[in-house]
Amino acid sequence: MALCSEHPYASPSASRRGAVVTAFLLVLALAGCGGEPARPPAPASSAPVPAPSSATPSASIAATPTRDYLQDEMRKAFRTAMKAHPGANLDRCTRTTPLGDKKCGKALAAAEQVAETTGIVLRASDPKNADLLYGGAFGLINQFLGTYGQLRDPVPCYGLSKKPQPPAQLRAEAEAICTEAAAITKVSWDILVGQFQ
Repeated sequence: MALCSEHPYASPSASRRGAVVTAFLLVLALAGCGGEPARPPAPASSAPVPAPSSATPSASIAATPTRDYLQDEMRKAFRTAMKAHPGANLDRCTRTTPLGDKKCGKALAAAEQVAETTGIVLRASDPKNADLLYGGAFGLINQFLGTYGQLRDPVPCYGLSKKPQPPAQLRAEAEAICTEAAAITKVSWDILVGQFQ
């Protein structure tokens, strides 16, 4: 077998150093004759190994209600409340509705009962976690009830309070206050209905 002539260890003097040295040098000489160097092992990938597609979710994730489920529960609660308290039609209350219009008052009172009943039904569905699950809904309900409360105090609007009506000289101002409060309440109601339907 011919060794590569350019390798320094391929000279004839190498044969005089003994069989072991010759064999060692022969291996070195052959390694330098153009053979492919050994490739280093491929580095381990730093990317996480994806979980098998058949992996099942943990129990805590599986037990968490989905947004669609919660929205469906809100709709059911609202429909239940609307059936229990019909007449929540705030279109009866306009900027020109007179201060003593009891039809507007009844519509407003029905809307208050719908809002309260919806909150009660949602809280009863999961008493321990209701605030976490339906916190946004409770916020809208409370906002509506707050604006509704302005229609009873300080001015008794649309027969919602048994307080005496304001004197004649203050009636125009009282009606302006009531119609403004009713308009704000209607906006709050429309937001609530939009969230629950």
